[in-house]
Amino acid sequence: MSVRKFPSGKWQARYTDPEGLRRSLGTYQTKQAAERALREVLQNIDRGTWELTRDSFKAAQEGKALTLDQVAERYRKLGTRGGKALSPRTLGEYERYLARDLMELQHSPIRSITRQQVESWWIEYGDTRSVLRQRVYSHLKS
Repeated sequence: MSVRKFPSGKWQARYTDPEGLRRSLGTYQTKQAAERALREVLQNIDRGTWELTRDSFKAAQEGKALTLDQVAERYRKLGTRGGKALSPRTLGEYERYLARDLMELQHSPIRSITRQQVESWWIEYGDTRSVLRQRVYSHLKS
C-alpha cells in the first residue's frame, strides 16, 4: 500500500489486492485525496466488500461512466454507512429516494452531475418538505 507523487504534481494510490495483484486507484490532485481513496479500499478489504468496489474501479478504469443509480445500487449492496450496518427499512428508504425524489438525476453519469443541477433540484424540491429534502440531499451527497 503506497501513495507516490508524480513529476506532474499528481498523486497515485497503489495497493495489493487480496488476490496478490498490485493495483492502482488512479491519480489524484492531492495527497490527502489519494490517501482517502486508499483507506476506503483497505476498509472494504477488511469488511469483505472488496469485490463490489473492485468492479466499480474496473468500470472507471475502462472509461465506463457509472450512473447515479449504479452507484446507489453498489452503496445498498455494501449495506453499511460509517462502518455500521443499515437496516432493511433504511435500504428501502434509499431506494425510494432515488425512484421518487431523484428521478431526473438517476440515469446521469456521476461525473456529469453538476453543482448547478443539484442546486436546481434543491430549489425545485421546495421548502414544504424541508426535512425530507435534507435527507434526500444527504443521501445524494454520500
